[in-house]
Amino acid sequence: MTLTDIENEYTKLTNEFDTLFEEIIDNVSLDDKTLKDALKTQLPMQLQLESLSKRTNYLHDNAEIALDDEYGKAIKEVMSDGYKSVSITEAKMYAASNVDYKHARRVVTKVKRLRDEVKGSLDVINSRKYTLHNLTNALVAGVDRTIL
Repeated sequence: MTLTDIENEYTKLTNEFDTLFEEIIDNVSLDDKTLKDALKTQLPMQLQLESLSKRTNYLHDNAEIALDDEYGKAIKEVMSDGYKSVSITEAKMYAASNVDYKHARRVVTKVKRLRDEVKGSLDVINSRKYTLHNLTNALVAGVDRTIL
């Protein structure tokens, strides 16, 4: 994946996350909802965020690879200059200041931020899942003690 591909996919995933977040935010709270309605909305929300989380992790991994590629290109560029004698330390310093490498680092940072936002939302949905599970168990346990 090239940096351009990564940036395009980042934009696509960001738009998808923003849309999904707007849909999910109203359903996260359990206030004024029946247990049945809350359970119905749980799986679709979880599925959508799990899918988005996997895709953002994949994009982040590809962005890291692109960053490493840019760093390697920058080092190779300065080391292959036959007119200068450059140490590896100097080449690394040059590579870190290379414009393409800095751009790749910014892309990785943006993708990482998106990945963390998606993961945070998924953590909330998973916490909601455990809350619903505990509520269901408490209600069932209460019914078990009912004398007929």
